[in-house]
Amino acid sequence: MPNTLLAHRLVDFARERGGAAALLEALFSAYFNEGKDIGNRLSLLEIAGVSLPSTAGLPGWLEDEAARARLPHKARREAPAGLGGVPYLTAEGGENLSGVSSVDYLHYWLGAAAG
Repeated sequence: MPNTLLAHRLVDFARERGGAAALLEALFSAYFNEGKDIGNRLSLLEIAGVSLPSTAGLPGWLEDEAARARLPHKARREAPAGLGGVPYLTAEGGENLSGVSSVDYLHYWLGAAAG
């Protein structure tokens, strides 16, 4: 499981400059379909290069200590109560599932959420 702090920084970069939706799609595809390490700086720069309209300033953004230090506080402030991992799913009935789970547990959770 990669450390996704830099990936979150990259998404923050895209949100401020446009292209976050395309970047998120590219990040998920890179990780889940292509098996890329989305915790690796060079992999992230490559993904950004093909999915964002511009990557001007990105290398410095990823290394900006002040911006990096703000990210965990921002994530805690914006996260729904009970968020402890990704993925974070909420069923219509309000039941939450946080973090990676086994296929068996996902089947159980989906069944319970469906009623």
